[in-house]
Amino acid sequence: MSAQSITHNCVSHLAEPAIRKNININVRVPESFHIEADERLITKALVNLISNAVKFSPDNESIEISANIYNDEFIEYVVSDNGVGISEANIEKIFNLGKIFSTEGTKGEKGSGLGLMLAKQIIEKHGGQIWFFSKEEKGSEFHFTIPAAESTLLLVLEDKTKLNDIEKNINKVFPTLSVLKSENAYEALETISAKLPSLIIFEHNLPLMDGLKFVNTLRENNKFTQIPLIAFVYSDEELILNSYQAARINTLKQEPLFTEQLKEKIDSLLYN
Repeated sequence: MSAQSITHNCVSHLAEPAIRKNININVRVPESFHIEADERLITKALVNLISNAVKFSPDNESIEISANIYNDEFIEYVVSDNGVGISEANIEKIFNLGKIFSTEGTKGEKGSGLGLMLAKQIIEKHGGQIWFFSKEEKGSEFHFTIPAAESTLLLVLEDKTKLNDIEKNINKVFPTLSVLKSENAYEALETISAKLPSLIIFEHNLPLMDGLKFVNTLRENNKFTQIPLIAFVYSDEELILNSYQAARINTLKQEPLFTEQLKEKIDSLLYN
């Protein structure tokens, strides 16, 4: 499942308390990150962490939620705030069921500490870890890891030889990346309906349905609007290039070949 979508859903759950305190929640989770988790449980864990950040932040502050690759097999989430922080006396009590303590938020919100315990149990149940850094009156930073889902790339090219050649080079340069292949847009849409890829690379001059029509069909279902796309556009027609730019699609003005430029785009979209 999409790490970014899960995060935005969690933030939407907390829109009301954040608005009341004029707190801005910034999300920096790449579109390409996918996680292996129970959606209901991981949503509960993340909501609890963000809720605490809102609760213990003063008015007009910001909260940052970010994610990065951790040891190749995990995604590391970070929820940080500039709130009241945790006192030295209470730091050792965090995640300790026998030392649960009650605290009030900056607007008198109730806090029992049970939300953090539940988050810890959920994260550890998924094989992840949770830890934090905090300083009184300076804020807190909670980190946790969750297993990353296998990154999958879908290649959509008419020429089977070029299709196989690009796949071979991708496997060599990105050995952890699983590659799916389609020779036309209709076949690609069937593949996507069965397995949601992390990235789609296609050529504009596809048979039966060109690249722009393929993208429009794909995006008719909002579920697919966040998938990053790279299009091979080996044409100087400004109308075509402008159409891809307007649709916020990465383009490569070249024949469908594995080049250093393609390598850099894959790397930037999936791993940075």
